[in-house]
Amino acid sequence: MSKDPKWREFEKLTALIEHHLGPRGAIVRSPDHVTDKITGQQREVDASVRYQVGSVPILITIECRDRTTAQDITWIEHLVAKRDSIGASATIAVSSTSFSGPALKKAKAKGIEARILKEVSEDAIRDWAQHLEIVVVRGTFGMGQLRVQFKPVADNPNPKIHPEVVAEYAKGDVEYKFIRRALDDNWISIGDLLREAQQAANDLSGMLARGVTITLPPKLSVSIAVNSSFSSLFDDVPVDGPPVVKTMTWTFAPGEALISTDRGLVEIEYLDVEFSVVQRTYPSQVGRLLSYEGPDGRIANVEQRELMLSDGQLLRATISSGNAGSGDQGAA
Repeated sequence: MSKDPKWREFEKLTALIEHHLGPRGAIVRSPDHVTDKITGQQREVDASVRYQVGSVPILITIECRDRTTAQDITWIEHLVAKRDSIGASATIAVSSTSFSGPALKKAKAKGIEARILKEVSEDAIRDWAQHLEIVVVRGTFGMGQLRVQFKPVADNPNPKIHPEVVAEYAKGDVEYKFIRRALDDNWISIGDLLREAQQAANDLSGMLARGVTITLPPKLSVSIAVNSSFSSLFDDVPVDGPPVVKTMTWTFAPGEALISTDRGLVEIEYLDVEFSVVQRTYPSQVGRLLSYEGPDGRIANVEQRELMLSDGQLLRATISSGNAGSGDQGAA
């Protein structure tokens, strides 16, 4: 589970919601630092949303307060000054409770967007949440046999992989570095080779190991893939099926890679690795329900679910459905 303090979780959740309500291609950072146009100093904001309209860069900043009392006019005035100093196109002020009447009037007059993110009763948006069936698909793999073809050398006709390398590889650590790359003299692992292969193939990797965020309309079933950094291994692997054995082969140019043997470092021509790959599903239940609201009513319904996977890993999924409409207490 995340060790972030409660206020930081509030900021991150707000940034995620704004990201999914924002334009396609927007970049969200939380926190972020923006240069003050007057002083030249770096000013921290809780989150930022950046995107391009034609040739014009747009910056929206998000500031959050997770407190027990209503936010007053002083905070709004502070945000107006800060927005103008950093040159933001807009600033969104998000409270976990509410705003005072004068604060809302000042925000409207000065162009500050006021938002409230609060927990609501299950009855309020149960009709929306109960129609979402979320299934997490998670893949795991183990490494099997390693085969290496060494470059023939007259005085070293039959080298064998060093026993220490054999013993360490047998532990199944994909990040064990036992291949020496001659170009930069660095040691690399099977994990490094997998990542390089994915990048070369423009594989869409890098899914969050501990959480996924999706945006959904109501009454929709969806599977969230949480495979690992090596998503290419899971292509064509049936979900909840038996393990699939795959072999990955890497070929090296002359002088490119070496491995320790019983006779020292020896150049290799290629190696292949067997992987045993499986994918399993993990259903989830309705979790924490929240409402993201503006002065005119609800903007989005939000739900957070946490799933404990079989290996003890905790996955957090955040699901939002936008454009709920003012006062809508049912499905978005």
